[in-house]
Amino acid sequence: MSFNLVLDAILGERITFYEVECLACGFNEVYYADPHTNKQIGRACQHCDSIQVFDRNLEKKQMVQLDGLP
Repeated sequence: MSFNLVLDAILGERITFYEVECLACGFNEVYYADPHTNKQIGRACQHCDSIQVFDRNLEKKQMVQLDGLP
């Protein structure tokens, strides 16, 4: 399954907020924002196959590890 398809399913509609170096692997970690409110909704590193969703209602974070992605 494509990493972008997984992002679509988990984060939905999004825009790139900014990119930083991933602390785990050194590649780009992308922070995403809601295109309507411009609030951050999550971050993802394609090299690590990880996506972190920021719960906007409860102000808590949930880590989703994606195993087996190409």
